[in-house]
Amino acid sequence: MQFLDILFFAAIAAFLIFRLWGVLGKRSGLDRRPPGSSWRLHGGGDKASDAGAKAPEEKVVRLPERGSNAKARPEGSAGQENGTAIAAAFAVMRKQDPSFDAEEFVAGARVAFEMVVDAFAKGDKATLQPLLNEDVYSRFAAAVDAREAKGEELETTIVGIKNATIEEASVKNRIAAITVQFRSDQIKLTRNEDGAVIEGDPSTVQSVTDRWTFERDLSSRNPNWVLVATHGPA
Repeated sequence: MQFLDILFFAAIAAFLIFRLWGVLGKRSGLDRRPPGSSWRLHGGGDKASDAGAKAPEEKVVRLPERGSNAKARPEGSAGQENGTAIAAAFAVMRKQDPSFDAEEFVAGARVAFEMVVDAFAKGDKATLQPLLNEDVYSRFAAAVDAREAKGEELETTIVGIKNATIEEASVKNRIAAITVQFRSDQIKLTRNEDGAVIEGDPSTVQSVTDRWTFERDLSSRNPNWVLVATHGPA
């Protein structure tokens, strides 16, 4: 009887191991980039220039500010010209790096967006550092330190990313730059040191628009794209 019990439990264990492998064997969590993607969300990115600001909507907690980089979203014939410029930039990127794929880039950008927003809210500077260039990281880190000095906690929940659209793309001196507009639904609130909500509403979902610019040195073997600027809504 004990021998049959052993066989029975061994079969269950084998089934559970198989199911666990089926889940963990797939990319998930912090490594949700698509197969073959050049995105790597850890491991230190190349240095890049320029940093910007995320301008908030009503009652949306600010990310570190520097609003001079915001640009208007092109419309009409200007939008068509912008689309042509993006296509031309992608052709250059593929020529210099045949592994580049726009769809994979957007998929990776969505993951990076969620990671940065979540890490900033939690004050997780270790996660932020490899995703940002030095200038942007210094601003985010300073904001985290200021928040902690006041004993405040920021809670951010991304309910969903409605869309992520490439708005601009360029290549200059082998440095590729891509600006993505993210439209997301978020719940944001700030608590004081006593745990009381001092800003935001845990039951209110806000529609937020962000424009982030990522850069990568195409001549480098490092495949990382690094966040170099955050802009407010166009």
